[in-house]
Amino acid sequence: MVGQFRDIAIIIPVYEASAALRTLVDQLIGMGAQTILVVDDGSIHSPAAERLEGFSKDRVQLCNHQKNQGKGRALKTGFQRVIADKATNLKGVITVDADGQHLIADVIKVAEAALKNPDKVVIGTRSFEKSGIPLRSRFGNLLTKMIFTIATGTAVQDTQSGLRFLPTECLNVVCQIPGDRYEFELQMLTELAERGIGIIQPEISTTYVDGNRASHFRPLVDSARIYAVFIKYGAVAMLSAIADLL
Repeated sequence: MVGQFRDIAIIIPVYEASAALRTLVDQLIGMGAQTILVVDDGSIHSPAAERLEGFSKDRVQLCNHQKNQGKGRALKTGFQRVIADKATNLKGVITVDADGQHLIADVIKVAEAALKNPDKVVIGTRSFEKSGIPLRSRFGNLLTKMIFTIATGTAVQDTQSGLRFLPTECLNVVCQIPGDRYEFELQMLTELAERGIGIIQPEISTTYVDGNRASHFRPLVDSARIYAVFIKYGAVAMLSAIADLL
């Protein structure tokens, strides 16, 4: 198991860190993770630095945003750190949420799929058919999955999953994709699908802690940002079709 994380960096975006962050990092180190980047997106009441006190800086690197800029921006900060570190020879990065929804066994499963398919994107895919899943999550995934398939021609079963592997070769492209908040993750998938990059989708556990109360997702504002991605993508596709017809 130790070798699985030798050539992969772990990026954890976090806002108002909970005890779950320390547990996650401790487990990742126990599994042999060599490079862990924690990006604190402007936490005020519970900064990541307090939760990670005592961890070696050689194993856990902490980046801090002075103010909250959004999950997308936090992910880009992590990607840019990996790109800037010329000394490493990483195959790619795995993004992991900090709220306890991603179990260490699922991170390992994504890492195993990544090592078998280092040139493809890997998305840890949850099943939304099980009981106990919040209605907004079930409905949101069903809707975005349908629209994504229609818009891109690529079937992705869990467009909202934050547990992903990205090959190092994709990081420069991904950092240029617009969006700083939750819409960035969907925009990223749209861009990668459009470029024809393969997507592997191993199934992972479906875990919601306290009904997902720890999530900082704002249903109205962030949903509007997410569906704006589809509107923009659809408008571009329509204009291209009209241009071809003319």
